[in-house]
Amino acid sequence: MKSDFNLFIREAAGLVLQDMADFESLYLGQLSEDIPDIDPVLGKLRGIRGKRLRPLMMFLCQGMSGSSHPARIRMALILELLHLISIIHDDVVDGSDLRRGSETLNVSEGNQIAVLTGDFLMAKVLSLSLEAGDEVIRKVSDCVRIMTRGELRHAVFSRGRWISAQECLDNIGEKTASLFQLAFEFGGMPGTINSSAGGRLRRAGYAFGMAYQIRDDILDFIGVNSDMGKSPGQDLKNGFLTLPLIHALESGGGNARLRMEEIIRSGSARDAEWLRSYVLDHGGVEKSQEQAARFADQTLAEIRTFPDSPFRTALERLTLDGLVRSA
Repeated sequence: MKSDFNLFIREAAGLVLQDMADFESLYLGQLSEDIPDIDPVLGKLRGIRGKRLRPLMMFLCQGMSGSSHPARIRMALILELLHLISIIHDDVVDGSDLRRGSETLNVSEGNQIAVLTGDFLMAKVLSLSLEAGDEVIRKVSDCVRIMTRGELRHAVFSRGRWISAQECLDNIGEKTASLFQLAFEFGGMPGTINSSAGGRLRRAGYAFGMAYQIRDDILDFIGVNSDMGKSPGQDLKNGFLTLPLIHALESGGGNARLRMEEIIRSGSARDAEWLRSYVLDHGGVEKSQEQAARFADQTLAEIRTFPDSPFRTALERLTLDGLVRSA
C-alpha cells in the first residue's frame, strides 16, 4: 500500500483525545451487562477493536465547525453501535467466518444469537437517541431506514441478478455513505442544523462514505488482511457484484458477463482467484479508483469551505492520503 490509513486515523485522534477517551469508556460500558448469560456474548464484541472512524470523524467535524453538542459522546456511541450492528448483520448474511482476525459472532454463537444481539444493540441506540434529543432521534431514524433499505437491496442483489454500476453506487450510498453523512452532520450540531454549513457537512460526509466504500471494494482485489476488517476476496467468494467487478465485466462485453455470472454462482476459491485476475486485467480497479478519487475531491471541496484549522487539515489528510493514495 502507498500509505497507511490506520496511521492517519491514529494521528487525527490525537486532536480529540479526551472526547475519544470518554467515548471509548462509555462504549465498552454499552457492551457490558450484569446478566451472566448475556455478558460473555457481548464480551466477544468488546474484544473486536475497530478503527472508531465514525466517532472520530464526528469529533473532527465538531472542531472544524466550532460546534460542541452537549450529548456528543452519546451521539458518538450511536454512530459506532450502528456500525457494529451493520457488521453483525453483514456477517450473518454473508456467512463470514472472520472479522479483524477473530471469529464472527455468527460463527461462535450461531446466527440466532447474532441476530438477537444486533436487535439488543439497536434498542440501546434508541435509548441513547432519546437521551440526546428530538433532532438526534429524527436524524437517526432517517439514517437507520436508509441503511436497512440498503442492506435489504444488497441481500437481494446477492441472489445473482446483474446490477449496473449506478445501482451499485446507489446501494453504497444507502448502506455505507448514509452513516458517514450522519457522522459529519452530528459534528456540526447544534450550530449548523439550519445553516448552509449543515448542508456542506452532509455532502462532505456522503462523498467521504462513497469514497471509503469504493476503496474497501478495491481492497477486496488488491488488499491484505491488515488493510481490512475481513479477508480479501470475501466479496468475490460470496458472489457479490462490487464496483470493480462490474466495471471489468462491462468492459468485457456480454459473453464475458455471462461467463463471469456462472463463475460467481459456482462460488469456489479457485474461481474467485480467476475473477480477481480478470478484474485486474480489464481495468475494474483503475476505473473504481477514478470514481473514489472523484468522491474524495467532492469531500475536499466541501471541507475546504470551512476555516483552516488542525481539524480541517486532519480531515483533508484522511480523505486525500487515506482514501485516494492508499487505494
